[in-house]
Amino acid sequence: MQNPFAEVIESSSTKIVAQCWNNDIVPSFGEFVAIRGDTRTIYALVHYVHTDFGDMLRRPTPFKKTLAELKREQPHIFEFLASTFTCIPIAYTRKGITIHALPAEPPRIHEFIFPLDVTELETIFDKKYFLMHVFGMQQQLNNIDELLLACIRFVHQKKQFPLPYYVDLLDVYALLVNNEYKRVKLFAQRLEKIL
Repeated sequence: MQNPFAEVIESSSTKIVAQCWNNDIVPSFGEFVAIRGDTRTIYALVHYVHTDFGDMLRRPTPFKKTLAELKREQPHIFEFLASTFTCIPIAYTRKGITIHALPAEPPRIHEFIFPLDVTELETIFDKKYFLMHVFGMQQQLNNIDELLLACIRFVHQKKQFPLPYYVDLLDVYALLVNNEYKRVKLFAQRLEKIL
């Protein structure tokens, strides 16, 4: 198991907000993460990443210097940065069984967040149920197609599924967008460039 890199700071049944411990280790848009509790693990998909200046009294100002110059000359300003991310739960594991549904209770505040290992990624991504969860939460997501493409890119970098898998994934996507021809065609063209 890999080391945790963040902690839950806000939690609900459909939205999880976490803060990274180190601004150099931040999950990417479309990445799957695991929130490990005592009795269950919740798998979630990152759909928003944000870094801001943690000092409410001051705002960052431009210095006209590269990041390397700033880190060398004024390293203290990086201590004020805080990176947070928001994710949607898409599955959970309880007693060794993975259930592709929203968990009955949200993660607890201060639970740790881990990157997924390849085995967990296979379990979550192998079934295409995560697509239904993403479409089910479309009101709180900005752009589903961008999120799905980022998710597929992330998974493809970690483990390459065979081409028929992606054909099936595209079929499920087409059903979820009511076979909207132009949208499916454009999505397929963009998906092809990732694979």
